[in-house]
Amino acid sequence: MEMQMSGSYVAIVVVTGLIVVFIVLILLIWIVQIMGKIFSSIDKSKGNNPGDAAKKKIDTAVNNTPAPIVEDGISDEIVAVIAAAVASVMGTGYAIKSVKKSVDKSSSRRTAWGTQGVIENTRVF
Repeated sequence: MEMQMSGSYVAIVVVTGLIVVFIVLILLIWIVQIMGKIFSSIDKSKGNNPGDAAKKKIDTAVNNTPAPIVEDGISDEIVAVIAAAVASVMGTGYAIKSVKKSVDKSSSRRTAWGTQGVIENTRVF
């Protein structure tokens, strides 16, 4: 027993489904925005400003750590990215003392990524 559906019936079902999905997404966006406003107003009324604590932490960390020794040819942006990666993985309490290039390109034919790829793809099962 097969049920035959006309093209107009299928189109109506598809359009109705899309409309319902987008209405629900819009409602979710509004709910999240309202919740954000409610929580930020609660924080302001309590006098808690999370930005102040973060600024104090950053100022303390910046003032207590010496600048790392950087090899020529490494930009400040690269040092900042390395510092951010170390901070996100290791947490607080760690400092970068120096930044050096790991491989001289003239002496090696593969980069560190290429070497790791060879190791990963040729290891024994």
